[in-house]
Amino acid sequence: MKKTLSIIIALVMLLGLAIPVSAEADVTFTIGSTSCDAGDNIRLAIEVDAGVKANSFGLSDFTYDTSVFEFVEFDDDDEEDEIAGAAFITMDEENEIASAGFTSTKGKILSGTFVHVTFKVKDSAPTGEYTISATALVKLNSDVIDSEVEAATISVTGASSSAVVLEQD
Repeated sequence: MKKTLSIIIALVMLLGLAIPVSAEADVTFTIGSTSCDAGDNIRLAIEVDAGVKANSFGLSDFTYDTSVFEFVEFDDDDEEDEIAGAAFITMDEENEIASAGFTSTKGKILSGTFVHVTFKVKDSAPTGEYTISATALVKLNSDVIDSEVEAATISVTGASSSAVVLEQD
């Protein structure tokens, strides 16, 4: 009985090693990281790496410290015509990013720059590390595709280079 139980436990352990534990998303968006000074404008590339076909790519619920960053603009890096379709950007009532996305009539496997986003680092921003992230939603027709966003880390390393120093008489 002990020998049979030992064999069963050994088989279970071996099978456990053969089964992958972590699953990767089918589509990954990566927001570029950088270092900057307070007062700088930073332009971040948002890269997409899709291992499957999709025809709807969306990013929403952008999260960033609004006391440090101010949204400036999105710009499409569609020189290669990788993402042919309608671009959309929506803002919320505080003029902060609500969502950005692209649709296409044909399913495509995309890899490369999805879009660029520019933020102004406020003059009053303290030094430190800050995160900019979003939530992804990717579809092929009505089927939702597993996706993720790798957040940016922005290091504010110095005070504003445009600061005005007032002198007293």
